[in-house]
Amino acid sequence: ERKKYGAQGFYAPLPSREEGRQHLGQVIISRTGHTVLWETALSSRFYRDIFDLDRTRPAYYHNESTTRMNQALLRARSLPRTGLFWECSMDLQDQHMDSLGMGQHKRTLWGGQFRLGSPRSGRFGLEGSLRLAGDGHASPLQTGLGAWADFSPTTRLTLGFSQGERLPSFTEQFYQSPANTGNPGLLPERSLSLNLNASHTWHSAT
Repeated sequence: ERKKYGAQGFYAPLPSREEGRQHLGQVIISRTGHTVLWETALSSRFYRDIFDLDRTRPAYYHNESTTRMNQALLRARSLPRTGLFWECSMDLQDQHMDSLGMGQHKRTLWGGQFRLGSPRSGRFGLEGSLRLAGDGHASPLQTGLGAWADFSPTTRLTLGFSQGERLPSFTEQFYQSPANTGNPGLLPERSLSLNLNASHTWHSAT
């Protein structure tokens, strides 16, 4: 995949530009048991970015970055039955970055998640989730709780609450340019969200 950004007048007049190239690969192996579906996934992503900012010379900025990410995932989840729905997963990700403007950095991220919920076929239900992830320095925790109610075959009301923390990216920590200043000491980003949704389906005769 290849993309070009920064048309004339966006960052600055040409020859300012940004170009990104991406290569993706993924292998998924699944096995179905009597009540559990097992999945193993291996993925790899290579991304190269070239950025030129030429507002007024000699204030010229050039940066080239290469990022490699390899991930392994193991997941097990219950098959559709009349009992509770559950899902458990573990993942491990290795990240490497080599950049003219940000230097060389690498880290290993790990994560684990568990979800538990009522049968999807019921008129009322609850679902909860818990995810813990980290990089050896911080271990952000994400939690979620949701509920739904079907008042008719065509009307559903859903309510969801979640709180989470996100580790900063390499760009947020180390990117330096005339318009950006990275901060290596950034703490995990925290968020709270509450969602209420009502949906109704109208059937038309044909």
